[in-house]
Amino acid sequence: MTRLALLFLFVLLISAGCGSGDAPEAVTPDATAPEAPAEPSAVAHLQACVDVTPDEPCPPNPDADAAYWTAQQEEQSDVYLDAAELCLRAALESKKAGREGACVDVFEAYVAEGVRSDLGGRLDEAEARRGYVKAREAIQRRREQRHLEGMRSNPGRDVPQTIE
Repeated sequence: MTRLALLFLFVLLISAGCGSGDAPEAVTPDATAPEAPAEPSAVAHLQACVDVTPDEPCPPNPDADAAYWTAQQEEQSDVYLDAAELCLRAALESKKAGREGACVDVFEAYVAEGVRSDLGGRLDEAEARRGYVKAREAIQRRREQRHLEGMRSNPGRDVPQTIE
């Protein structure tokens, strides 16, 4: 550090009372103070896609694949409920971000419930019904796309083009 920076730090410490020889009080977290809710990165990833590029599929999130969302769904965690509501509403509004990409991983968990869920009252009955259909369509579309990609990358044996 430069002398000026050290001098500034010294003056700051003295003016704060830390240089008086008394030991500073230990700062302990207050158990009653609520923590600021931090939006999990998986939900933030989806939110950014829906807000910033709604006409593009959300890129895959390596930290939150279909297995992650299924585990969150089984616990009915707020993270899952937030993500499912976000993606379903985007799909209901015909946003591509809600029909393709990372939201389909969330839909895998949503459809795995086996019933049209209202996500703990976050959706009304009509939204839940329409959202369930949109989620199933998105999953089916992804499966068909993967099947076609698999057939293109591994076409199998050659079939003779002439009959002898």
